[in-house]
Amino acid sequence: MKILTPDQRLIRLKEVIAQLETGSPTIAEASYCAYDICIGDFWRIGFADKLVSRDGIRWQWLGPKGIFIGEKFILPKEYTDEIETW
Repeated sequence: MKILTPDQRLIRLKEVIAQLETGSPTIAEASYCAYDICIGDFWRIGFADKLVSRDGIRWQWLGPKGIFIGEKFILPKEYTDEIETW
């Protein structure tokens, strides 16, 4: 796998946003991924919010339609499973 450059990341993000209009795209199951788009990329544009606790992090999907994060389907306003950070 090849690490995405900032320009490639922006192109890929635009592709996934376009896919939201026609279906339910799949993004990487991570807060950050060097090889693909993940939910953390959507935080920067207001489509996701992160909830951080002492034990981990969870994401709330705020996009217009549902999306696959890994193999789990998340609807708008739903949360991801907690990722332990310690």
